[in-house]
Amino acid sequence: MSSENPPRVSATGRKDLPMQDRLRAPGSLRRGAGEALALVLVCLVTWFALSLAMRWTPRYPVDLSIKEPETRLELAGFHIPESNGEFQYRWSQPYAFLQLQHAAGYAPGYLASLRLRVPAPDPSRQLTFLLNERPIAITTPSAAFRIYRLALPADQHTAALRLGLQAPELRIPGDARPLGVVLTGAEISPWRVLPPGDTLVALAGVLALWLILRLTGSGVPGALAVCGLLGLALAGLTMLSDPSPLGTAWLMTLTLAGAAQAALLVRRTAARLGLGVLAGLITYSGSLRPSWLTDDAFISFRYAQNLAEGHGLVYNIGERVEGFTNFLWTMLAALVLWLGGDIVWWSYLSGIILALLIMLSAFALARRFLGIGWGLAAALIVATSQSLLIHTARGAGLETGLFTLLVLLGSLFYLTALPVPGQRSTGRGLGWILAGLLFGLATLTRPEGLLLFGLTGIHLIVTTWLNSSGEFSATGYRLSAIVYRLSAIYTPILRMAGVYALIVIPFFLWRYGYYGDLLPNTFYAKTGGGLRAALRGLTYSGGFALAMGGPFLLLALVRPPVAEAGRLAGSWRSYLLLVSGVYTL
Repeated sequence: MSSENPPRVSATGRKDLPMQDRLRAPGSLRRGAGEALALVLVCLVTWFALSLAMRWTPRYPVDLSIKEPETRLELAGFHIPESNGEFQYRWSQPYAFLQLQHAAGYAPGYLASLRLRVPAPDPSRQLTFLLNERPIAITTPSAAFRIYRLALPADQHTAALRLGLQAPELRIPGDARPLGVVLTGAEISPWRVLPPGDTLVALAGVLALWLILRLTGSGVPGALAVCGLLGLALAGLTMLSDPSPLGTAWLMTLTLAGAAQAALLVRRTAARLGLGVLAGLITYSGSLRPSWLTDDAFISFRYAQNLAEGHGLVYNIGERVEGFTNFLWTMLAALVLWLGGDIVWWSYLSGIILALLIMLSAFALARRFLGIGWGLAAALIVATSQSLLIHTARGAGLETGLFTLLVLLGSLFYLTALPVPGQRSTGRGLGWILAGLLFGLATLTRPEGLLLFGLTGIHLIVTTWLNSSGEFSATGYRLSAIVYRLSAIYTPILRMAGVYALIVIPFFLWRYGYYGDLLPNTFYAKTGGGLRAALRGLTYSGGFALAMGGPFLLLALVRPPVAEAGRLAGSWRSYLLLVSGVYTL
């Protein structure tokens, strides 16, 4: 007798092979080998594309012979341009420097070149080149223009690369200015390589994304398309990027994390790929265009620092004045400082994360009510909106992104819980609670959260009244219909407003007890009224719309074909128009 396990016959008549035989089945082996080959191909393409991208060497020149040169370099210690009839030039002060921000995490080294001279050479007057205030080279400039080239290693202890020029002070009769050397131009260019750590991060991220795609329903061709094209997009963004606050490894990680989150939201391959590419645009926006931190952010950081050090939530120790309007953001900053984190670095990181979440939330909201196509359109507008990115992924350091996300999610949960015409709003309790919670947190983030919650409450009352069933008599409402409608309004309002009150009322009581006032000092310092204020607001809004993509706002007037297009009152569309319209005014 044979000792081999005979095949079993299932109820459908199909022969079921033992597990070890199924694993050795030709079809299973071919599928496994095909998937492994596709995965290896994706990794090789990603690695090769990133290696080529690193060979692209950007240049950061500055023409010092013109008054306002366009450059990524920061200049200090240079006089205004002059002309002697033959050429234009610029004097430096005895100490001047050129600085490239965020250079340390971008490349291991840089090449610098400067074209300069002195009118009267003197062997005793030497020019010293400094790298982040440390001398690296000394020379005696000549009377003729020469190009001086220097190799500059990146300083891992200082984010910026600062090339200084220090020369003995020169005085010219009739010129009271302190002078150094004469320059016409300079340039700094990085020497880029693909660090092994960045390579491992990219490949591990692609592998993780592949696994998520396969576990959420993508076939091998779909996963190959998403991972392969996204790897090429990463290489293209890396090639076009400039130095930014976060290194390349972090930018790639955040991009792939955004693509993975998108894979959990949508199942279509094209949509997953589109959202992944948009996640890359958001993540790299601070390196494709300049990143920044506004000085207003450091007001909140000062309050946070004093709180973390045990001095209380004050700007000046011993002086209780509420000079900020972003309580929740300031508390998060205090937590970062208390844990020993770098608040500037965390501000940039949180800005990118918030922008990614805003984009995905906008997609989810638009898809729910208009379909996947309009969801992708909403995500595209968010990912390319400089008015949003300049306050999130590109920096700023303020609470704008957090407030936007909280309001957007609160609106999403509110609209999800809206009652259906002819039905009681049962089974939606969690939606009301989450909406109240998010609007409460938004109010702690910015005072306007109270306005938006009030508008949401008004819309809820009107919508519930219109959508609740009732009977009419010839002379008006019947008492039973009125009671029915009031009862339909009571439950959602109680749940949403109750949670909101549990968050906001204790905060206002604490504020009054700590600062002695219900409103922050900035309210009294900045508010005003009258015609001039209205005209100033219109001018500001017009300038904002023109500079920050105002034509795209016309898309708000587009009415896609949906079932409720002819019924505005009590719909999701009326809510969004109410909130955006009143907030804009």
